[in-house]
Amino acid sequence: MPALPGESPHEMKAFCSNQYNFAAIDLGSHTLRLLIARLENGRELRPLLGERQITRLAQGFQDSGMLQPGPMAHSLQALASFARRLEAYQVRQVRCGATGVFRKAANAADFIRRIHGEIGLGVAILSEHQEAALSAAGIASVLPAVDRARLCFDLGGSTTELAVLVPSSTVPVFTESVFLGAATVTERFFPVAPAENAALAAAARYSQEQLRPAVEKALAVALQFASRRPPQIIGSAGTVTTLAAMFLELHRYQPQLINGQVLERQWIDATIDRLSRLTLAQRLALVGLEPGREDIILGGALIVGVLLDLLQLPRLLAADAGLLEGLLLDGIEQWRGAHRAPPAVPGPLTWIGNRVKGLP
Repeated sequence: MPALPGESPHEMKAFCSNQYNFAAIDLGSHTLRLLIARLENGRELRPLLGERQITRLAQGFQDSGMLQPGPMAHSLQALASFARRLEAYQVRQVRCGATGVFRKAANAADFIRRIHGEIGLGVAILSEHQEAALSAAGIASVLPAVDRARLCFDLGGSTTELAVLVPSSTVPVFTESVFLGAATVTERFFPVAPAENAALAAAARYSQEQLRPAVEKALAVALQFASRRPPQIIGSAGTVTTLAAMFLELHRYQPQLINGQVLERQWIDATIDRLSRLTLAQRLALVGLEPGREDIILGGALIVGVLLDLLQLPRLLAADAGLLEGLLLDGIEQWRGAHRAPPAVPGPLTWIGNRVKGLP
């Protein structure tokens, strides 16, 4: 995603005067995210606002199988704030997708009804296939086309979505979701920091067991379309973008620097080792680490390392786009279909001002 403009009153007035503003909300297991963009010239999207709030909805789920009162209350406050943004920006349509822990929590449907009743937002629980496919579409929207298969993964708080994209298509030829994420691994194996060596080994074994079947299937499909070049592996969502920001030592997060950033396995291994030896307070001092992720970044980084091990690949590319962008694109297409409003200019939706680093 390109960098977002500020929120001065002048900018707000200019943006809100356009009737083709659309939005997406990603209700994740760790973080809630909002994206508002303006559709211009029938097919170009200009990002207007991006916000995120860490609400930790997966906290306590593994012990109870339920969403807990504290995280739900925090999430309602965040969504109320998002709703005010939607009104201020005169959003034409918003697509809200719930992921990961929502598919398994016994009280998820009750919470979604509460969101609709108190906030007025309609939330859909995405299937595993929908989440993986939308994440892949979002990733593809910010990276240049390549002549080989792409194996994309979206590593969230409680799930990891895998998808395989082939050249000239944004529709995955393979998708699968694994109930394994940065927050769930942290809660299960890393209740304290620094982490114990035995806990690191156990977390790696468990992650390998959970991921191996899906990764092997995804790799087999990708290799069918690999031609002479191995598939590209691209990661998105909070863990991967945070690791990229840490690698670049960004004091201020800049999305355009994340897209296409290469992360080598050697660096990821060293980062896992470093994080495992630090207290939470010491992790917060690391440049590029977003406050609120200091507890789960080790679990997330470990999963990234396990994925590269299983794929036997030495590096991955980071993408600051995924499910949220996929939801937005899909919502616009739904609105077009409902209102018989084809794009003024044929072709896919593209981002205005997106600067992508050169890819190897």
